[in-house]
Amino acid sequence: MSYGILFSLNSNAWAHRKKILLSTIEWNAHTHTLEVTHRFHLHDAEVALSQLGKLDKPDLTPLRARANLALHTYEQFKISTLEHDPLELDIIGVEIDGSYVFVYEEIALKQPPQGLIVENEILHDVYLDQINTVNIAISDHVKTLTFIAGDNPKKVLA
Repeated sequence: MSYGILFSLNSNAWAHRKKILLSTIEWNAHTHTLEVTHRFHLHDAEVALSQLGKLDKPDLTPLRARANLALHTYEQFKISTLEHDPLELDIIGVEIDGSYVFVYEEIALKQPPQGLIVENEILHDVYLDQINTVNIAISDHVKTLTFIAGDNPKKVLA
């Protein structure tokens, strides 16, 4: 004899959106720059900066708030050459587009790097379940790195 148990669960209880940040590193042969774009979910970025005390309220529409996000990103995302020489990224700007916010950075280089060492701790200081994905397009192939809280820097060849 078997007994079946039927559970009725509200589907909203399981509808938790994962905290995922997507960063891309691309070589621009026309401008000889390594361009970096970080795409945040707007709500995640606003709440995180507010919890860190970098915003008075969770709102990235003021220019100063977006500047704080850019500076926080600059502090938490580092790249270096395979020889461990840091590549100091310049902050280009921040843009809100719908439910996302984008932070743009770049560095001028004479030639594309042969590889990179990437460190990505963005929002790990607030969200322990934060997943940071980095797509690297320096050559013809896209390489992907994934970072969770506590990860060490990772090496990728072009």
